[in-house]
Amino acid sequence: MLKKNLVNLSLITFGVFLALGLCEIFLRIAAPDTIFSSHISRLQSHLTLHDYENYYCKGPHYRNAFNSSLRSGLEIPNSAYFQFRNDQVNFFSHNRLGLRGSLHQDKNKTGVVVLGDSMVRGELADITETIPSFLSDWSVSHQFFNFGSGGLGTLEIASLYEQFLDEVAHQSVIFFINTSNDLEDNAQFQKWAKLNLKPTTRTEPIQIRESWLDIKIRQIFSKLQLTRLYLDLAVHFDDKKHPARIRHFDPSRKTKKDQPTDDDFNALLESVQRVKSLAGKRNLILVSLPGAEEFYTNIAWPRPNPGNFAKMVREQLEIIAKSEGLPLFHLSSAIQGHLDSKDLNPNKIFGWPDIHYTEDGYYLVANELVEMLKVQIFGIKFVDQRIFNDKTQFSPADFACPN
Repeated sequence: MLKKNLVNLSLITFGVFLALGLCEIFLRIAAPDTIFSSHISRLQSHLTLHDYENYYCKGPHYRNAFNSSLRSGLEIPNSAYFQFRNDQVNFFSHNRLGLRGSLHQDKNKTGVVVLGDSMVRGELADITETIPSFLSDWSVSHQFFNFGSGGLGTLEIASLYEQFLDEVAHQSVIFFINTSNDLEDNAQFQKWAKLNLKPTTRTEPIQIRESWLDIKIRQIFSKLQLTRLYLDLAVHFDDKKHPARIRHFDPSRKTKKDQPTDDDFNALLESVQRVKSLAGKRNLILVSLPGAEEFYTNIAWPRPNPGNFAKMVREQLEIIAKSEGLPLFHLSSAIQGHLDSKDLNPNKIFGWPDIHYTEDGYYLVANELVEMLKVQIFGIKFVDQRIFNDKTQFSPADFACPN
C-alpha cells in the first residue's frame, strides 16, 4: 500500500513539473518578450534590498525628509540609493537641497530652473538621462537645474520654487505641468494643508533578511516566465498579500473624476501666478506634459476619459497663459506625432507597471521642447545634433554603490 502511494505521489509530482515545464516553454515561444506586470528587477538583485524597491548607498534607509510646505516631503539631502522598478535599476543621488543634479554653476552659462513633479525629477532614469540633463548637454549657452520632485502638484511646485529660488542664479524658469495628475495632487495638498497635517516620513528602516541561498534561488526564479506570470496574477487576485515585492499600478483600484472642477482651475491659476511673481523679471515658460494615459487606448484607466481630461487642462492653460502674457508649449501632439511617424508602441517611451517616462521618453520630451524653444527668442542656443546617448547604465544583477 505504501509503495503504491509513493508511486502515485511520484507520478503526480512528475506530472506537475512536466506541466510547469510545458507552460514555461509555451510562454517563451508564444510571448518571448513579455515581462508581464511584475517589478522583475527586484528579484534579479544580487543584494538584499533595504526595503521593497531601494538599496541605500548613502544616508538613512528611508527616502523622505520632513518639509513644512510639502505634503510628501523631499528626498534626504545628500542621500543616494539604487531604485528597482519595472525591469530596471536606476541610481538616485541628491544634492544638499534634496533635489537631483548638481548645484554647481557653470560661469560660462546662464542658469535656467526647471520646475515639475517626478517627470522632471526623472523617475525611471539615471541623472544623465533626465529632461534637465539633456537640455544642459545640448545647450551651448544655458545650464538647466533640476527642481523636480515626486508627488507634487503645481501648488507645491510653486512652494518648492519659493524655498529654493535663491540657491542658483538663473534668468529663466521652465514650469512643467503634468496634465494627468497635477490637478489632483493639488486637491490632495489642499486637504492636507486644511487639516494642518505633517508629512508622513518613515523613520525606521524596513528590514528584509535573506541568506546567500535565498538570493540565488530568487535570481534563478526571476529568469522564468512562469514566475513573472505568477507575480502578475498575484497582484490582481491578492494584492495585499505581496506588498513587499509586487507593488505596482492597478487600473481597477480607484476611479478618478472625469473632468477638472473650477477649484482645480483656480489652484492651477494660483500656482502659475505665484511662480510668475516669484520669478520677477525672469523669463517664465509654461510646458504641458502629457501622461501615459493619453497614449494607451486599450487600458481601463482609473479616469474614464483621460484624453478629454488632459485636453480640458490644456485649454485652461491656454486661457491662463494668455491672461498672464506667458509662452506655453504643449507636448502631447508632438509626442503622438513622433509615435505615429515611427510606428512606435507607447511602451517605447513609457514604463510598465510604473508608467513614468523611460529614458527614451525623456529624450523625446527634451528634444521636442528644444524644437519649440527655437521659435521663441530667449537667447537659449542648442546644438543641431541631439542624439540619444545612454551615459549611465546599471544591471539589477550587478550593481555597486559608487565610492
